[in-house]
Order: sequence, then C-alpha cells, then structure tokens
Amino acid sequence: FEAFVSGPIVTNIIATPAASPNDTYVADADTEAGSGLSVQVYFDEAMDTTVTPTLTLDGGNDSLTLADGNWSDDATVFTQNYDVSDDDVDVDNIVVSISGAVDADGNPQLLQKGPVSVDPEAEFNLDTENPDASTLSIVVEEAS
Repeated sequence: FEAFVSGPIVTNIIATPAASPNDTYVADADTEAGSGLSVQVYFDEAMDTTVTPTLTLDGGNDSLTLADGNWSDDATVFTQNYDVSDDDVDVDNIVVSISGAVDADGNPQLLQKGPVSVDPEAEFNLDTENPDASTLSIVVEEAS
C-alpha cells in the first residue's frame, strides 16, 4: 500500500499599500492610512483557518507592525495587515516568506511558491525617507 500525501503550496503573494499610488512602494502616505500595507498569500488549496501562517519580511521590519489577519471565505487566501510607521527609511526589494501554514487535511505547507520555486521573490519596497534636497528645480517649457 502506497499513499501520496502533498501539502499546500503558496501560489502567489501580493503586497498592496493602502494609499500610495505606486503599488510596489509603501510610502509616507501609508503611515496615515490605518493598516497601511496588506499582504495577500494565495494557496493552491483550502487551508486550516485555525492556523495562522507566519509571514517573515527580510527588511523594513521596524517600520511594519502586525495588525489584523484573516482568511478568505474559501480558505485559500490569507491576508495579513500591517501598520506602517514613518521611520525615515528606504528599503528596496523586501521579500515575504511564508511558513507554518496547514491545509484543511492537516498537511503542512511544502513550498514558498509553486509549483517549482522554493525561493521567495521581492514583493514590495518601503520608502518613508524624507527628501534631503534643499533646492527645488522647476523647468517650464514655453508653448510653441
């Protein structure tokens, strides 16, 4: 008798700033938006919603504080919200790693992103650094 048991795989991760117009940058505007950043983690199957996955960020952690997290109705998307503080930082290419998730049958998460990748990708940038230029240059072109 041989059984095949597979665990869930993360299929996508989307980081979304609350207020910034550029969807890859968390910026000063997001510090005033309540939960200024949400990270949605997509799984390839229904998950055990009593288990909260661990999201690890490789940078900007002092500026991002855990807020609420919740599962979608179909238990395939976990959303973690973060409060963003203005710590005057500029951190590029923040990678989100996911661990500790369990599917509805109790199987532990296998990979960060499937079906073949085990290496997480950069999901967003954090820029709450204030401009340091003391001059402003405005160029006005005359209409012809």
